[in-house]
Amino acid sequence: MIDSILRDLRQPEYIHVLINPLPIYGLAMGLVGLIVAFFLRSRRAQIATLIIVLVSAASAWPCNVCRTSHSPT
Repeated sequence: MIDSILRDLRQPEYIHVLINPLPIYGLAMGLVGLIVAFFLRSRRAQIATLIIVLVSAASAWPCNVCRTSHSPT
């Protein structure tokens, strides 16, 4: 079972399916968290949600690389 999962993770199509929604969902969660942090006036929560936004925005680069390198021409 684990061998089949690891074999599937080596295929670029599955990697693309796994990492493609990360920027969208991460930015949405970061936006909701940032709105809540502003209402609570919590500096720590604002910093934490800005880190979530930064990480999810940075995850767009591997998604783009995976999409462009493995898409049919």
